[in-house]
Amino acid sequence: MVTRLDAPVKALCAKCEVQSAFTFEGNAGPGFSGGPVLDANDGKLLGVVFGYVDEPASKGRTMYAYTMERVFAELDDITRKLPMDHD
Repeated sequence: MVTRLDAPVKALCAKCEVQSAFTFEGNAGPGFSGGPVLDANDGKLLGVVFGYVDEPASKGRTMYAYTMERVFAELDDITRKLPMDHD
């Protein structure tokens, strides 16, 4: 179950910006980064997992994922920076 649509992600360096992600309740941990987040109703790809936080007051774990919109934007940015193939 999605718990938040616009969760802030703490910046890890002085030049880094606070990022935004969505969160959901999950039972995953190390090794699940890069895994898909699917809609249980229709199997649609919603996002990509990148982290989690164990909340002391809860029985579960809060998973963090980037939306596919963000993933595609990052991919587009990376591909634009790649050198062009000059045959």
